Amino acid sequence: MRCKWDMLGYFVLVFVMMFHLAASEDNSLQREIDAALKSGKKEVRLAQQEYRLKKSVVLRGVNNVVFDGGGAKIIMTERKNAWMLFDCSNLTFQNFSIDYDPLPYTQGTVTAVNDTRIEFKIDEGYPQAKPENLGWNFHAFTPDGKYWKKYQTDIYGEPEAIDATHVRIRPIVKVPDLQVGDRLAMDRRNDSCIDMRNTKNLRFEDITVYASPGCVFRAYHCDGGDIYRNVKILRGPKPIGAQAERLLSANADAIHYGYCRKGVTIVGCEFAFMGDDSLNLHGNVTPIVEISGIRSFRQIVGNRQKDSDLLRRMRPGDKIRVLARDTFRILGEYTFRSYRRLDMVYSKEVRNRAYPDLAKQPAEEQTVYELTVNEEIGFSGEAFWDTPSMACSDFRVSDSYFHDHRARGLRVMASNGIIENCRFERIKGPAISAGPEYAYWRESGWVENIIIRNCKFKDNGYASDGSPEAAERSYVPGVICFYAQLVSYEDVGCNQRNIVIENNEIDGGPFAGIFLFSVDGAKLTGNQISRVADSQNRPGAKWGFSGMAPVWMEQSKNVEIGNPDKKR
Repeated sequence: MRCKWDMLGYFVLVFVMMFHLAASEDNSLQREIDAALKSGKKEVRLAQQEYRLKKSVVLRGVNNVVFDGGGAKIIMTERKNAWMLFDCSNLTFQNFSIDYDPLPYTQGTVTAVNDTRIEFKIDEGYPQAKPENLGWNFHAFTPDGKYWKKYQTDIYGEPEAIDATHVRIRPIVKVPDLQVGDRLAMDRRNDSCIDMRNTKNLRFEDITVYASPGCVFRAYHCDGGDIYRNVKILRGPKPIGAQAERLLSANADAIHYGYCRKGVTIVGCEFAFMGDDSLNLHGNVTPIVEISGIRSFRQIVGNRQKDSDLLRRMRPGDKIRVLARDTFRILGEYTFRSYRRLDMVYSKEVRNRAYPDLAKQPAEEQTVYELTVNEEIGFSGEAFWDTPSMACSDFRVSDSYFHDHRARGLRVMASNGIIENCRFERIKGPAISAGPEYAYWRESGWVENIIIRNCKFKDNGYASDGSPEAAERSYVPGVICFYAQLVSYEDVGCNQRNIVIENNEIDGGPFAGIFLFSVDGAKLTGNQISRVADSQNRPGAKWGFSGMAPVWMEQSKNVEIGNPDKKR
């Protein structure tokens, strides 16, 4: 009996040691950083070469510190944020990589496909068809897995586990150009990799990210002004036991900033194989429910809150644009003075008109704010408002490489920006789109003072040419697009101003090389455009667009088009 108890005791000891080791690994990086900050260090160099973490590293109120990974690998074992930053400023993060194990997506090979059903077999070594791994987003790749399928539109559908390694998809719409033997990735979006709130002046340098459950870098309600230098988002190494290479890097955007006072600087970066955009910069678009005074109006927010993250960051004198209900044309521009929260609620009918997605919620699920401007209000009826001051304006993207990913390269709803000396290759949507997403995503806004120069574009924007229906719905029918996503495209007017597109090489795209919508004042010089506007479909036909050409203009004026630079 003693021998049996000794053996049992041994296994109990081993189990306890393994439990404590796992707990230590779970919090090791947080404890290490907390101890360094408590001692007053302003440069924290990570002590280990590898960290396996279940919990996020959380920094609150940390300022003026450099975090140097020294080449460390940070591996998240849960679909959570790797880093969460709150109320931080003047921080530098450098010299480390981030990956996820298990991966936040799975992948395999198509085994059956028709108009109502797609089936695929999961690759060995990748997450199995458990409920937590099933998502509605699917991405098609060539049989060798090297590239996205060129003409493949987005695939959405209800997934069903046939068994642990086989998945059946019921697509929402017919999926063109998908064949047995094609490769397929399925992601289920969760947290971003690095999440920021109320931060400013952050630097990310020499960092590589191989996977993310959602966006890689996401910042909401920040002062911004962050710098990304030599940051790479790429497909990582094969999982243990896998034969097939990874198909995806991040599940969503590389960099996503919303409602921030300033944008970002991106220099010398490479982003590829994400499930969404390389860069997304945007602000607010908010319904106005009532004009309450000569210089004041009211808005509803679709939740209960003590204060507005957006309004409390605004400053007196910030521009406010009032927008028409369906066309979102600019009805007037005002300057912000102040705001206050009102202890009142509007009727359920009024609340639901502003936020239709809250129809099943109680009428009290709202917060009312009153904004005061310096000028007398000169509009009436239903309208929206936005502000460029909270749309991540003042940005720069240079010397970077964006390639082989879904959606768009740069999705810019911000003004006062420069994009230069970059390469864009094999992106499924437009390489650069600048303008608002007012109607569906409720992201602003109209842009001005944008320069795009000395960039090279090759084979971008083919996904929307995968079917006549997809082409007709496209409101971004070009490699470079100044666009808008609206309810109505009739008599929108010219709301985007001062655009410069110069000395770029655009080679390959089914629709326009350059598409200008609602632009007043643009200068296009020295651009070389080839192999574009050859689609047999009618892009933008649903919105009344017609007359596709290499340089295509809709509701635009004062556009100067110069000859290509013959020396280039």
